[in-house]
Amino acid sequence: MIDLKDIEGIYLYKGNTDMRMGIFGLSALAQTIIPVNDMRHRLFIFCGKSKKSVKILELDYDGWWLYQKRLINGKYVWLKNMDENTMIDKRQLQWLLDGLSVVQKYAHKEEKITVTY
Repeated sequence: MIDLKDIEGIYLYKGNTDMRMGIFGLSALAQTIIPVNDMRHRLFIFCGKSKKSVKILELDYDGWWLYQKRLINGKYVWLKNMDENTMIDKRQLQWLLDGLSVVQKYAHKEEKITVTY
């Protein structure tokens, strides 16, 4: 699994992506979301037309990472009719990779708890 501790943002790329694309093609698509200078420690998630595979692109300190997962059975639940690229959180990424929608209406809201003594 991807180490998420340094990740500052996770973006879903709208629409269908040609899954034959490699790092250079996907990084060009990611630059339509944010400039390359701001890409460090951000994940860009791309989904194919068949919804059977996703690719995740990351730029770390010295190079690009490209992760791919192709399902044997089932499909990914991809947001329909995204008007623009969508930013999700780490919990929503886990839902997506587990085969769930990133929108869970019954999920508990994350609350920041402050304890005072």
